[in-house]
Amino acid sequence: MSTPTPALSLRGLAVGHDTEPVVEAIDLDIPAGQWWALVGPNGCGKTTLLETVAGKRPALEGAIRIAGCDLDAEPRSARSALGWVLSPAELPPRLTGRELLSLFTALHHRDAPAGAVALLIEQWGFAPYLDMPVDRCSLGTRQKLGVLLALVGEPRLLLMDESFNGLDPASGLVLKSFLDDAVANARLSVLLATHALDLVERHADAAVLITRGRIRGRLGRDDLRANRGRLDERLAELAEAAD
Repeated sequence: MSTPTPALSLRGLAVGHDTEPVVEAIDLDIPAGQWWALVGPNGCGKTTLLETVAGKRPALEGAIRIAGCDLDAEPRSARSALGWVLSPAELPPRLTGRELLSLFTALHHRDAPAGAVALLIEQWGFAPYLDMPVDRCSLGTRQKLGVLLALVGEPRLLLMDESFNGLDPASGLVLKSFLDDAVANARLSVLLATHALDLVERHADAAVLITRGRIRGRLGRDDLRANRGRLDERLAELAEAAD
């Protein structure tokens, strides 16, 4: 039996600003149908790593494969398999949610957004906000819109950078339930950068710790569940052991 193609594969990856690496020597395989978390202190390079995977900045060295497609050699195929959740600050302020959804739908050469978008619009009660300009929307509403836009093309891999920030508890629960279901049914894989360790404990299949420019440890599902309530201590132990 052949091994399923990973949702994301990184080999010898170095990322940073100009020629200065922030994170380097990254080797990572995220299996299809799993939810992984990137954890680590502020400034450790989580956002820079995600931006590089998303093609927003060039890698300094190494290879990135998304759903089996090399980001350098097959950029269109790789990007079509990827959903990047725009931050609220990245959304065009004068456009409405409906206009942005129409634009992203056209960019993905689709007649309509994926069914997941309609489902979340209904579950969030988002319809009244679709015709509101982005600059009149609250932080949470803009955060939801970023998620909806990332799902328009039915990506295989969803990249999220603190994408639960600003969501009220009920809206956050809707998104967690949606992602849990999509991952469990292998419709989606998720890579989330976050400081919310309770979310990681309850929902992630694995967590990758980044400190001082390197991966310093990985925790699987069993370890995450076993350390519920003390994950910060377990991560500190990993960081200390890697020194």
